[in-house]
Amino acid sequence: QNRDVDLVLNLSSNRVDLISGGFDAAIRIGVLDDSTLFARKIGITSILMCAAPSYIKKHGEPADFDDLTNHQCILYNNYASGSEWVAMHNGQQVRKRIVGRYSSNSGHYNRSLAINGQGIAVLPDFIVGDAFEKGTLMPILEDFNFPQLDINVLYPQKRNMPASLRALISHLCDLRVK
Repeated sequence: QNRDVDLVLNLSSNRVDLISGGFDAAIRIGVLDDSTLFARKIGITSILMCAAPSYIKKHGEPADFDDLTNHQCILYNNYASGSEWVAMHNGQQVRKRIVGRYSSNSGHYNRSLAINGQGIAVLPDFIVGDAFEKGTLMPILEDFNFPQLDINVLYPQKRNMPASLRALISHLCDLRVK
């Protein structure tokens, strides 16, 4: 929309130091660390447990959280809880230490593994939504609810902010409303 803005993306799931890395802004999902950075909430995402129909056909659907021990799970190692999956079930918090053959810091890679029948994954709705629509992934254990996570844009300063960065932040906030 703004021809004065040049957008250079670093599509890493790793957290980078904005200031020492020379970044103007970052989009972060989840609980924010205390820092000197400013944050604007631009959205929220639901976390969903899913698997490919081919995986369920071959291994069956887990009966409950404890049954995940008997299944191949795909770990997303950028979650704050690490290899422990935490959800709400019937008003109670349940925790399960998960062991899996696959672990990565890429939600999109984990999505591909799940689509290819390699196991059960827990991923944000914006990563799996189209796969649900196409039927290549399906939600499982839907009565176990994972916490929703905030999506924030972070930036290092308010004073002397370039107009292009101000425009980008404003645009991201406008997208939230739509």
